Parts: sequence; structure tokens; C-alpha cells
Amino acid sequence: MNNKFSIRCAALVVMAAICGGTVQAAEKMQWWVLEQRFPNSVQHRSIDLITKDGQKHHGSGMALDNKGLKLFEAKAVVEYPRETVARIEIRQTGRFTNRIRENAVLGFYPALMTAYLASGSSIPDVLTPIAFAVTLPLGVPVWAYTAASAPVFLAADGISVLLPPAVYELID
Repeated sequence: MNNKFSIRCAALVVMAAICGGTVQAAEKMQWWVLEQRFPNSVQHRSIDLITKDGQKHHGSGMALDNKGLKLFEAKAVVEYPRETVARIEIRQTGRFTNRIRENAVLGFYPALMTAYLASGSSIPDVLTPIAFAVTLPLGVPVWAYTAASAPVFLAADGISVLLPPAVYELID
């Protein structure tokens, strides 16, 4: 009987810890402070932008300047003047999944560089695809690392869903 009670209490504490992050208050700050906190663009995150008229916009990155905010949406970059931005929520989701994509593309670099150098030299153009095909196996160690690390990155992205977002509310 006492064991069941302790298990229920432990489950309650875990649920409170998971759900407790969602009630985090927004950090109020002025635009110039936000520019100092994010001097470069924020990439590969889940970003929600709420405008002063209540509309919510979602993107995977953002860039700030003194005129406004550029939100990197699915296939477009949308600019929002700073007067229209009320709140920004930044989540870590998507941060680690991007590493898998970067590592997979990295394996093609030796073959692409060889083909590029072969096309600019006195080697006939017919041999450029052959040079690409011959050096393509050089990417295998990189792809092996990508395949081995992918489950870790996906698990980290899964855990990041449980983390509360960083919320910034802009004041004038």
C-alpha cells in the first residue's frame, strides 16, 4: 500500500515538472535589448511570432535589425516591422535534426570538389562524371557517422519538445 502511494507521488512530481515549464512568464524587454541578445540570426529553431493584432506566425529562424524582424517561414522570408511585433517564442525543437541533414550533405563535398576541379582543368569533360564517381566513396565514413549519430540527435530533438520555450514580450 505504501509503495503504491510513493509511486503515485513520484508520477505526480514528474508530471508537474513536465507541465510546469509551460506556465513560464514572458521576459519583458525592449527591442534594442533583444537585438543585443540575438546579434546574428537564429536558425534551426521553432519560432512563433505573435503580432500586436493577435496573429500568430511560425518559422524556423529569424533575424533582427533596427527596422524589424525577418521570419524564415517554410519557403519564404517574411519581414515584420518592429512596431507590429508583440511577442516572440523560441523553442529548441528542430535544432538537432538539422545536424543530420548537414552531416549527410558533408559526405558529398570531396566528390563535388573533385568534379569541380576536373571541370576547370584540361581534363576532357567526359571524365568529370568519372572523377565524381571515383571520389564519391570518400564520403562513406561521414555517412557512417551520420547514420550512427542520427538516433541520438532524434532523441535529443524529442526531449527538446518537453522544454519550455523562451518567451520575449516586447515593450515600448
